[in-house]
Amino acid sequence: MIDFIISLLFGFQNKRQAVHGQYLPKNSSAYGGEMVFVSQDTTYRLTRIAGTHGGKVTLYDETNQLELADTDLQKILGPVDRSVYTSFFYFGELDQQAFYKMSLSDLQLRIQQIGISNANDWFDLQTDLQKKADNLYTPRGRKPVINQQLKEYSQLTTKVAAARDKYPQYDQQTSQLADLQMQRKETDQKISELQTQVQHYQHLAQVSPLIKQKHRLAQEVDQLAPQFIPTEQITEMQRLIAEKKNLDSQLMEMMAVKTETTNNQDLLSFLKQNAELIGELKSQLAINMDRSSQISFLEKEIEAKQQKVTQQITNLGSSITELPIPFETNRLGEISAIINGDGQNTRPKRQSQSVSSAPVMVLGAGVVSFVIGMAAHLNWLMILAVIIFGGAGFTWWRQKSISMPNDVSDDQHQMQVEQIRRDYWLNDIPVDRWLAIQSDLQSIYRQKDEIKQQTEQVDQLSNQLTNYLEQWQFASHWLPLEIGEQRDRLEAIQLTLTDWQATQHSADQEQRYAANHQQQVQQKQLQLEQVQVELQKDYQKLGLDNEQQLANRIEINQEYQDKQQQLEVIESQLKDLPTVTDTEVADVDAKLNNLTSELTTNQQLNNEQSKQIAETQATIQHLVNDGSYYELRQQQANLQTEINDNVIQWLGYRSALTWLETTMNIITKGRVPKVLELTTKYFAILTNQSYNKVIFQDAIRVVREDDTVFEINELSRGTLEQLYFALVLALAVGFHEDFALPIIIDDGFVNFDGQRKQAAKKLLTEIGKQNQVLFYTADNNQLSEFNEDQIITLG
Repeated sequence: MIDFIISLLFGFQNKRQAVHGQYLPKNSSAYGGEMVFVSQDTTYRLTRIAGTHGGKVTLYDETNQLELADTDLQKILGPVDRSVYTSFFYFGELDQQAFYKMSLSDLQLRIQQIGISNANDWFDLQTDLQKKADNLYTPRGRKPVINQQLKEYSQLTTKVAAARDKYPQYDQQTSQLADLQMQRKETDQKISELQTQVQHYQHLAQVSPLIKQKHRLAQEVDQLAPQFIPTEQITEMQRLIAEKKNLDSQLMEMMAVKTETTNNQDLLSFLKQNAELIGELKSQLAINMDRSSQISFLEKEIEAKQQKVTQQITNLGSSITELPIPFETNRLGEISAIINGDGQNTRPKRQSQSVSSAPVMVLGAGVVSFVIGMAAHLNWLMILAVIIFGGAGFTWWRQKSISMPNDVSDDQHQMQVEQIRRDYWLNDIPVDRWLAIQSDLQSIYRQKDEIKQQTEQVDQLSNQLTNYLEQWQFASHWLPLEIGEQRDRLEAIQLTLTDWQATQHSADQEQRYAANHQQQVQQKQLQLEQVQVELQKDYQKLGLDNEQQLANRIEINQEYQDKQQQLEVIESQLKDLPTVTDTEVADVDAKLNNLTSELTTNQQLNNEQSKQIAETQATIQHLVNDGSYYELRQQQANLQTEINDNVIQWLGYRSALTWLETTMNIITKGRVPKVLELTTKYFAILTNQSYNKVIFQDAIRVVREDDTVFEINELSRGTLEQLYFALVLALAVGFHEDFALPIIIDDGFVNFDGQRKQAAKKLLTEIGKQNQVLFYTADNNQLSEFNEDQIITLG
């Protein structure tokens, strides 16, 4: 039945719109539904059958026996659509059950935060209303409907004025229409003024507790002002007190400290007597450390070369008893020729030939190769040079033997070889290896020379270190000079010098500390005397004797500042409120009632004037004659009707927007005078007058009939549910004043006991006096709460 009523009013939903399933006519488009409703004393019959865009609508005015268009239904409903209706006027089981299933703490929080039902739908509605209003009219727009109609109406008015003929009665009605419109304009102005005054006194009624609190705080601040001490003065005195305590503490600590003296007097005396000599030897320490490092480096070099020489001698042959002497460079060619000439003297004599220059050139190339090989330590190049020498020698020998008149005998050649063996200690080396080992021999003798030079250098550096260490003998009592190597003794001297420097530095610090300590004690005593004098002067100025009395005055200061701050906050909240007298505050309720009554009277007068204007306009339309003027006037009248309809719809949207904005702002701040009044009234009905007032301030509180005030967390679960229903139904009734639609309750009060259900029935009876309430229930037990003429059983 609920879906039936809502679907007839707002249309059948498609699959996308229907969240919980579609409610559609069955079988064919001939099926649907019909309902009769009353709006503004006019009875309408609404029929809706299946069709596009929510179904096909037929609306009939049974009071005036007129068939209306489907757009007339939208005019009656105004800006209210399905979502608005279900948000404002429908309270279903789902929302209630969700509320009932909340824990007690959640339920309490929900009661505190509640302002409107389905707040998210409200915000969506606000956006939708704004969009619809802008589509109808904007002050500077060209595309909105009313903007285009106004432009067309202006053009039609010009045409009608040109085509108008004499119509006395028409002029009379037109004049009467102008008078009525002027009267309605005056009434509209009077209503606007009264609404402003009502809003002012409503606001004044809300802030009157703040005004009273402001007066009370002002009196208390005035009483505390003479005892107030400037913050700067208190800060200065607190600083002096803290400084005095700090100085006392420091002096106690300083007096307890005993200066210490060093135990190294003998060492300090020795260092002082030999400071110049120690400084001179200390400056030479780095040089001698470098000498020690050089000795270590040279000793490693000598060891490496000795190992290399030993290896090279081993490579010459294990049977060598004495090291051969390398050939001199200037005899290398000659010796090479003798060696290569061994075994060639048995050949026949040859004819003398002219001496060629080739041996000289070959010998020169050999000399160059040998020198380069020795310089670069390239053994292969030296071997190549020896080969070249051998070839050159052989060539020279052949040429010489040819030119000689007689042959050299084999004995003579052998004697030459033996002489070379003796001269160069080659007894243990075969002749064919003499030339091959020359590069190794040159390397061995060269390294032996280097070892000799480096050994002499090590001896020289060691003597210098010994001389340096002997200069430290005067400090032998303090230095370990008789143990370890020279390097160890140098490092010991270096460490000892560092320790001496630290000892001297520590002794200097101790002396300076003792002097500074005594000076600081004297300074602190002087500072303490000055602080005590200044603090005593401040005590005398304020008529105080000690710190405790100052602490009492500081508490008074804090109380004064807290009240002053509260007063400033309240004055800030009331800054936009015009100055009001105590009499106005006392008479605010009476004044508000008078203004509200006067506003209602003027609104009724406005409605009557609007009715007369509509009747006069209808008469004027009948007076229009045939012809072009009639057609233009008809067009103008039709357009005017469309404009009026659209303006009414636009005003409805704007009114709804204004109402939504005002209501949401007020509810958010907890100031809803009318809703709060209804909440108190409904809560009293639900609780059988056990509670006679609901207080909305920083938190929600209720007042029992014995004037006991309870926080909401002190209420029972049943009483909390009654308070919730009172607030929600109060909001619904408030909405009903703007949108005359019935309130639908789906299985409400299911969790109430018998007494609470009886109270709920009383509340519904009260609401039903001005609002139609449809209460649906599947619980037969709840039928006993209503009269039989109020119950309709649905099959």
